[in-house]
Amino acid sequence: MPILISQTFEIVTEESAEHGEPAESGFDWEDIPHGFRETVELIQSGGFNVPSCSPGVPDWLSTESEQDFRTGEYETKSIHPGRDARSQRYWAKACRAAGVVK
Repeated sequence: MPILISQTFEIVTEESAEHGEPAESGFDWEDIPHGFRETVELIQSGGFNVPSCSPGVPDWLSTESEQDFRTGEYETKSIHPGRDARSQRYWAKACRAAGVVK
C-alpha cells in the first residue's frame, strides 16, 4: 500500500507580509499515492528540509522560501502525509531515511 502525500504552496508578497498573511496558498496536489522510496526521493530531491517541529517526527516538511526576482514574491512548498495510520507510520520512517529526523 502507498503513502498518501499532499503538496501545498504559500506565496508571500511584501504587502501580504505586512498583514502577516500569505497572498496566496493552497494545494498543488492532494493525497497522491507514493511508494516508500519515492517519498524519500521526494524529500531529498525536492529540498524539503525544514521540519514543522523539532525534535521528533514533523507533521510536514517545507522548502526554504525562494524569491521570484521579477515579482519579489517568496514561495514555499510543503509536503504533508495522509492522516491514515499507514501513511503516518511510513512518513516517520521516510523522514528518518531521508535524514530529516535522527
